[in-house]
This record gives sequence, structure tokens and C-alpha cells, in this order.
Amino acid sequence: MSIDDYVTEDGSGSLRDAYVRDLLPASGMPVKLLLIFESPHLEEVAAGTPVVGGAGQSALEYLLGNATRGSLGEFVDAMHTAGDYRVAVMNVSNVPLQPQAFDDDAGPLTPDEWKVIGAVRDSTAREVDGTMTPEANRIGTIIRDGLQGRVSRLKFESGTAVVLCGDFVQRFARRLTGLPGEPLKVFHPSRNLWLNNPDRDEHKTLRKLFLTSATPLNQP
Repeated sequence: MSIDDYVTEDGSGSLRDAYVRDLLPASGMPVKLLLIFESPHLEEVAAGTPVVGGAGQSALEYLLGNATRGSLGEFVDAMHTAGDYRVAVMNVSNVPLQPQAFDDDAGPLTPDEWKVIGAVRDSTAREVDGTMTPEANRIGTIIRDGLQGRVSRLKFESGTAVVLCGDFVQRFARRLTGLPGEPLKVFHPSRNLWLNNPDRDEHKTLRKLFLTSATPLNQP
């Protein structure tokens, strides 16, 4: 196993227990609203579903104005189970980018490999390959290429909105091709940043987009 094997895990390899699937439409179905987050954490690894931890609960509370509806990941997963694929959720990385996402606080990588991942995750460089660590630039590029491949397989329709949740995501999406128009940039919902900043124009736009896309198909 190598760091390359880890960041390219697709759910079928030896590190599949660390892999958290995206919530994407059935084949050929268009996306109306695509939300892109950073990477799974402890709760997401345990559930095998993205955005189900504290950030996911806070996100859904802001979007619906209701604290009793579970998490964003659970909500979108239920939409898909019901055959409604208008909202999709992706992570830049399908595997955790921090060792704290594992019960043993170490996971499958060595300390030195986690340092490389940390350099990718914590970089403030404008570009993914702009860190001071060549190995971090290489791994960051692999992660970005994987994201590009998943985005390229999606079907977008006229008026599709893409939302980039947090600085990390916005850095990785900067060179993405094939997105429908200019993405909406918002805070990551961790630390209640959506709930605590409800009046930011971009957050209000996100909430409107979500409520429109998540309205049951049999309702106006």
C-alpha cells in the first residue's frame, strides 16, 4: 500500500473501508444542484455516506431552518432512494485527509505520509501544485485529477448550480473544466459557519437553490 493507493481508492481496493461514496445521480440523470465538500471525517467513514457528521447536521439545519431533520448527507441520500436525483453531493477526496477521521487516530498511512496529506490540506497556495513540498504538489494533483474525472461523468442541465463549500474546495476547483457556469462560493458548514452567517448573500443564494431543488417533485 502506498499514499498513491490511498488517495486513488475507488471503493474496490484494499483501502475500501476508508472510502466514502459520492451521492450522485443514477446513470444519465441530470444534476440540478451540485454541492462539493472537502473530504470525509469520522462519522462519514463509519456511515459510508458524506456530510453526515456535525457539519452535515448544521448544514441541513441552516438549509431547512429545522434542527430535527438529520444531516445533509442523509437528506440527499433519501432523495436518491426515492428516485429524486436533482441534488448531488461530492467530496474533493473520497478518503479522509486527516488521521483523526479514524478510530485509532492513525489510519492506514505512516506519520510521514500524513504530513504530506497535511501539506496538501493546509496549504494556502492559490494552486493545488503551488505548495513548497514537491510530494504534496504531486499528491494534490492526483486528487484534483480524480475530482475532474468524477465531475466529467456528470450530466448538467441548463441552469445547474455548482456550490464550492470552503477554501480548500475552491482551490481544487479552480482549474476544473466542464462546470456549468460560474460556481457559487460559500463557507464550509463546519463550526456552524452557515448557521452563524445566515445573512451573507452567497449563503442566502445557496439556501434558495437548495429549497428549490429539494422541493418534493409532487409539490409546486
